[in-house]
Amino acid sequence: MTPIGSSTTSRCHTPFKSPSPARHNTPADRSGPLALPSSGSDSTVDIMQFQECHLAKLQFGTQFDSVTTNWSSREEEEEDVSKSLRHFEINNECRKSVSESKTRSWEEEEKNKCCLRYQREEAKIQAWINLQNAKAEAQSKKLEVKIQKMRSNLEEKLMKRMAIVHRKAEERRTTAQLQHQEQIEKVADQSRKMMLTRQNSHLSAQSSCGCLPCRNHLI
Repeated sequence: MTPIGSSTTSRCHTPFKSPSPARHNTPADRSGPLALPSSGSDSTVDIMQFQECHLAKLQFGTQFDSVTTNWSSREEEEEDVSKSLRHFEINNECRKSVSESKTRSWEEEEKNKCCLRYQREEAKIQAWINLQNAKAEAQSKKLEVKIQKMRSNLEEKLMKRMAIVHRKAEERRTTAQLQHQEQIEKVADQSRKMMLTRQNSHLSAQSSCGCLPCRNHLI
């Protein structure tokens, strides 16, 4: 992968390749083979200069073509780098979007799990409350039944006790009435005895006296 540092766009403009030098038409009288001067030394110098110029021209053209090719390859490389960067950015954005989507999905899933756990816990708490209420109501009913039994037993005991009290009271009342009747009869009997005693004593006193009034009273 091309380093990011190489992604900077080159500010150097592509060199303009100059067109080939214009070709001049050779006159008809020069279209044939080159005419050599008459002297041998001058012709040798001219041929050597011509060869040097031709070699220099070839070297210059080769260097120019290599530079142009190098710059062209650099532009292609920069274009490839730019494309790679764009592709990398697109992929990065896609990965970021996918990552964010996964994060949001995970967050929603975790929130749903938390809500479900809370609902289950709330249901457990409510079930526990209902169970405790049911137990309390059952205990209350048992206690009411127990209290009712205790009340019934207590009322029965009280009724038995009151029956005994009434029976004893009636017995005591009967006894008191008998005692009262006996006392009244005793008093009446004593009163009669006292009256008889007085009468007997009075009669004995009169019989012992010999006066006329006592005798007349006796007659």
